[in-house]
Amino acid sequence: MLRKVGIVGGGPSGLYAGYLLKSRGLADIVDVYEINPRFATYGFGISMADSGLRRLREFDEKSYETIHAQMHTLQDHVIEHPDGAVNVRDNRGAGAIGRAELLALLLDCCEQAGVNVHNEHRIDSLTSLEDCDLVIGADGTNSVVRSLLAAEFGTSTYYLSNRFAWYGTKCPYEGSTLTFLAGDKGSWCGHHYRYSDSMSTFVPECDAVTWTSCGLDDMNDDERRLFVEDAFAETLQGHELIENNSIWRCFRVTKNKRVVHKNVALLGDALFAAHYSIGSGTRLAMEDAVALVQSLETSPGSVQTALQEFQEQRGAERFKFVDACEKSWTWFEGFGSRIPALSPLEFSYEYMVRTGRLDDEKIRNVSPHFMAKLDEHRRAADPASTVA
Repeated sequence: MLRKVGIVGGGPSGLYAGYLLKSRGLADIVDVYEINPRFATYGFGISMADSGLRRLREFDEKSYETIHAQMHTLQDHVIEHPDGAVNVRDNRGAGAIGRAELLALLLDCCEQAGVNVHNEHRIDSLTSLEDCDLVIGADGTNSVVRSLLAAEFGTSTYYLSNRFAWYGTKCPYEGSTLTFLAGDKGSWCGHHYRYSDSMSTFVPECDAVTWTSCGLDDMNDDERRLFVEDAFAETLQGHELIENNSIWRCFRVTKNKRVVHKNVALLGDALFAAHYSIGSGTRLAMEDAVALVQSLETSPGSVQTALQEFQEQRGAERFKFVDACEKSWTWFEGFGSRIPALSPLEFSYEYMVRTGRLDDEKIRNVSPHFMAKLDEHRRAADPASTVA
């Protein structure tokens, strides 16, 4: 058993790691240090794919059942092209939940397990954690732990060119939808899904050309919100966008060559922030915690051996996901030129295969109705062709 574990960051990965370590008897003392006040959170809802939910259930059914009971089920995944909507995935079994609600549930799990959660506690140096057997950096994209050991982790950073902001809305969407627009207000994608009975997440994204040509760079945040409400008036169905630290920005890509350094491990966005077009950030963060705990259970007598195993196994999985993210954001960086060039079905197909993880055979398994329509479209476009 570990004598003491210090976790920097009280987000999903930090709280879940603390809960698992304590509930599974792997640590005597677990302290979580969070800079924000209790129950304070930014953003709106988060989503989890069905595969991710299954993995969480397999590892710890008690916490899974607590979280899943509060989730809003997302059955369909729809692509709305200016010339028509296409359902690319049905019967997904995915779910969405408010970030604040998720953190409250995880906090309750931690307190029941005996984890010490310290809110409004800023960690600026690792000196205060020197007496810990294990230090976990779970403090998000602006990780202090990572920045203090940037050279040791092999950290590199750069920015993408598209602009985006996180909003909420009371528009009661069903399923998960991407609404693409092209016209005099530029090229846009609206990522939106419902996460409770009364709220939905809405993330508008525009390309760099739209940002400058439509004068958004000269607007303040209120003017930008009104501009987006006008551009997505039909999609929002008369509802307003709701702000909560809704800052317009370019996505910052942060990569680390290593997952661990000595007795320090990175989890979640501190390790690698999944691009919002993938929609797996929270699930990956919690799976990082699962992988770390599994390594500790496999090598209970040596923290260093466990962390080396975590580096080799989880590091490899994470690096594969980085590749998928890069392909996804590259596709989104150029979506403006694809909208007028492709039909709704062709555009949706390009979206489905953008990461290289899906091909026609795999899509037939997960989205048979979509592929049936695509096959019909292909035959109509080229009657001489045959579809396997």
